[in-house]
Amino acid sequence: MRIETLRLIGVAKDTLTAGPESVYLDINTGCNLNCNFCWIHSPRQKTQPRPRNLPVPTIIKVLDCAQKWGSSEIVLSGDGEPTFHPQFKTIAEECRRREFTTFLTTNAAFPEPLMATVARIDYLYINFSAPNADLYAKIQSPRNPRLFERVSRNLKILGAIAKKNKHPHLTIACIVNRSNFHAIPAVMDFAEKTGMHKITFRMMEPTRATRALLLSAGDKKALVRLARLQCRTKRPFAHNLGDIVAGLEDSPANPYRLGACFSGWYNLFVDFNGNVGICCHNEKLIVGNLRHASLEDLWTGPRAQRLRLACKYHFDIRRAPFKGECEWCHWQNANTAIAGALTQFNHAR
Repeated sequence: MRIETLRLIGVAKDTLTAGPESVYLDINTGCNLNCNFCWIHSPRQKTQPRPRNLPVPTIIKVLDCAQKWGSSEIVLSGDGEPTFHPQFKTIAEECRRREFTTFLTTNAAFPEPLMATVARIDYLYINFSAPNADLYAKIQSPRNPRLFERVSRNLKILGAIAKKNKHPHLTIACIVNRSNFHAIPAVMDFAEKTGMHKITFRMMEPTRATRALLLSAGDKKALVRLARLQCRTKRPFAHNLGDIVAGLEDSPANPYRLGACFSGWYNLFVDFNGNVGICCHNEKLIVGNLRHASLEDLWTGPRAQRLRLACKYHFDIRRAPFKGECEWCHWQNANTAIAGALTQFNHAR
């Protein structure tokens, strides 16, 4: 029986029948940007995290366990810029050697010597939320305003490599907030010129320090009008502006209006401190730490199972632990697809 079917059986029967499909590794905290909307490195935050790196031996143990489970995807991310990890090349090569499909979240402000390593990764998810040097210096890199030149050059090179080799797949992640929503057309123009494959627009998730950057009611109406105009323009890449419009208007087609979440059967998260969770983003769904138990014991343990069932049967965007974490979930399309497959599976039983 295929492992995908085993996972679905687990969801249907409220049990665990397989390992996770995707393993997310938050490998470090260091960053070379200080985006105004960041919940960690924004200059609006009173404190900044001490640079931390997930040790390579721990990462290798996680990769070995994922390989044993038959997991197919590894996502390298961080509470900063993953390419800042001093052993990033080694980590990327370990994923490649095990033939995982590898994703990297990056701001693309990495130095030239890392280009060859980054270009061999399967999927790049690139935080690029300001399409010109002036806006970039204002909202993404006030510490180093000249970094836009490096990022722009790197994206053009990656676009050329992808066009020639059909690899890697390039997705721009544009974090939408009050300081940049007006620049969405320019972001799309930049993506087209540089050969990106997709843009994922994500509404900013605020902290107390960044709440002032949330869109006002008037901003939301202006964004809806702007997005609708952009949806009428044919582009050579995919984007989710239609979903954003449906979410802002909370229409019947709103893909972010989730009734249940199945992440706990499909995703496993490990951060730079060794904390383990069952969601790629919501850190309130932590089940334990690698200092106190093995990865396998944490994945199969009673706390993980309680949280899985809470996500399936008691998911409520208005209440903890989901409020403030899950409103604009970027995993919503996969979650909806699983819900559809689960319905078909239950009808066939």
